Amino acid sequence: MNSKEIIRKLNVMIIVILLLCGFAIGQIEGFQVVPQEQVPEVLNTISSRVHQNFLQIRSLEGEIQVTWYEVYKGENAKRILESRANATGKAPDKIAEVTQSVTKFSCDLDKGFFYSENHRSTPVLYIDPASGKDVGTGAGSWWTISILTPEYYLHSSPNRMRDGHVLQRRGVKEKVELDCSSCKDKRPPSVFDPRDLFDARTPVWLYYPRIVERMKEEGEYIVDDKYTLKVEQLELDGETQYRVHEPAKVGPEGANVWLIKTYSSNVGYNMISSERIQADEGLLRRQSTEYQSVQGVYMPKKITREIYDPNDGDLLYRKQQTFKNVRLNAVIPPDRFTYKALGLKNGDEFQDNILSKKYVYQDNMLAEAEVNEK
Repeated sequence: MNSKEIIRKLNVMIIVILLLCGFAIGQIEGFQVVPQEQVPEVLNTISSRVHQNFLQIRSLEGEIQVTWYEVYKGENAKRILESRANATGKAPDKIAEVTQSVTKFSCDLDKGFFYSENHRSTPVLYIDPASGKDVGTGAGSWWTISILTPEYYLHSSPNRMRDGHVLQRRGVKEKVELDCSSCKDKRPPSVFDPRDLFDARTPVWLYYPRIVERMKEEGEYIVDDKYTLKVEQLELDGETQYRVHEPAKVGPEGANVWLIKTYSSNVGYNMISSERIQADEGLLRRQSTEYQSVQGVYMPKKITREIYDPNDGDLLYRKQQTFKNVRLNAVIPPDRFTYKALGLKNGDEFQDNILSKKYVYQDNMLAEAEVNEK
């Protein structure tokens, strides 16, 4: 084959590739605006279908592989290097902290019981984002177990360690001061709750009906007489996607933002992506979700969340969760949600802050500790 023939075939390949790319872009950007009078019906469809999927979850078990990537800048980078990382030398302008962990969870939604075992087996890494070079390491292996019920909160973690080995563990029992099932911000962050997987702070089956009601009263959903909610629709190979552009005000100063969420009929109309964008076009947050079907119920398979610097657009934070061995509606042993599941060993401490008593764990029992009076 001569050089002219090679060049001709390469040109043909390039043209084909460009045409295919153009076709793909056209499909991706092929969303059509839904007429305002049809928007309430679309929002109600999303709400009911997501709710139907969720109502099939009575109990859930599995594990999550988690990776965090968080960037510190300027003085914060210097502080992190000095206080957390085993490193020498001058701190770069930016430092990225990389952490990997595994969360094992069991949840009984009927009873409101939640169990989470968070385990980090590798040291925290610190790298220079600009060069990709390691600049130090931080804390090594660590674990914590958390149990939440409507009545109490149990948690345990190493109390004494030496050379990376646990010498003693400590369990604590505390009173639940509020209904954690409805107050996400107050729930212990170490407790995994599958309800958080289905949209944001308030699930769509409660949130979107409020928007629909407002649209019925006012004719449209508008913020500051300027930003109006709109919905777009895409039909592609038997799949229907809805993209909801919701205006909102966030932060103490009430900044205008767009909340852009995309839902797919291929996964029970659950949300497959979302973005938070400043009204003047600056990406603040982004999330993408891949799903798996477990016994006919759509559950997340991989979730990636990112946060960006509003000043320069730099990536500040990325959290990726990959779900493994998900088991739906299996019978969970009752003692999974008691102190016996805290991983305590003989001689470990247990503090009951409800009764104001201390115990020693021994042979699956709690023996009240003796108090030495001075």
